Amino acid sequence: MHQPCDRAHDVLELLTFLLVCFALTVAGVGVYIRLARRYGWLAEVNARSSHRRVTAVGAGIVLTLLLVPLLCFFVGNGLLETHWIGFALAAAVLSGLGWLDDRKGLSVRLRLCIQGLVLAGWFLLAWDPGPLSPYGLPLAVLLLLGQWWFINLFNFMDGLDGFAGLEALFVMGGCLCLLWPADGVPVVYWVGFAAVAGFLVWNLPPARVFMGDAGSLMLGFWLAGPLWLLDWQALWVWLILTAVFTVDASLTLLARLWKGERLAEAHRSHLYQRLSRHWGGHGKVLLALLGVNLGWLLPWAWLVSGGVLAGWVGGSVAYLGLVIAWGCLYRLQAA
Repeated sequence: MHQPCDRAHDVLELLTFLLVCFALTVAGVGVYIRLARRYGWLAEVNARSSHRRVTAVGAGIVLTLLLVPLLCFFVGNGLLETHWIGFALAAAVLSGLGWLDDRKGLSVRLRLCIQGLVLAGWFLLAWDPGPLSPYGLPLAVLLLLGQWWFINLFNFMDGLDGFAGLEALFVMGGCLCLLWPADGVPVVYWVGFAAVAGFLVWNLPPARVFMGDAGSLMLGFWLAGPLWLLDWQALWVWLILTAVFTVDASLTLLARLWKGERLAEAHRSHLYQRLSRHWGGHGKVLLALLGVNLGWLLPWAWLVSGGVLAGWVGGSVAYLGLVIAWGCLYRLQAA
């Protein structure tokens, strides 16, 4: 008799908590903007930038300052397993690394080494071969490298107002809607969803603030870190939902390698950057991102999550369509 009331009470508590997370992020970013103006944490306009006015940068640290203590609170109150403390610490270290890079500029080798050590530490804490058996250690190494690449490609794709934030909302929201709860993952994604939504209040075009490496590295890890805890079906769903960023970043890297360009140099050759220049702004690119995610990727992810299609079938079709579209549009923009 009391179960429907208890369920409604739980839903109300969740919504209230998420609204608080949203409001705290909005307020925190507002305070950060004032501090950025006072201390000069600003991104100037230059030939490589996609923005047209001086903008506060590095505000992604606000996400870290909210989300990391929240995870520690959840662990302390028994709502999450103790290994999530390691996840929180890894997110904090990556965000701090990004903050230093935003401020002073760090060498590529140093950044990659620290990222690798952080991911290896999280792997040692969280790896459970059960859900992804029988492949064991080889798959673990592959996932570790995949996480490493995803963290960096998410950073590469954070180049337009609201672009990375909208992608993060789509991935977390899609996983929450389509996947059965894994150990702790729904809690991590729920609070991440609310915080990123609050950040977008300031980050949608015309953006008043950028997350910078302090936010993009941490957020990339927030999305990819729980991969150790997913089964095969859930892993394929996650791979499909993240396909836009994966395809554009990976194929752009291969194109630059083919042309003999120095990979460590900043550039504006991603497809999303080319489309922004072609369309004369960020808004149409965001609409295109939403259209592809909702109209192409989400249906394939839904078919896989419901068992209608095998993961490798849905994933292959979803990725093949994006690769073909990327090739056609990239050629047109290069012409």
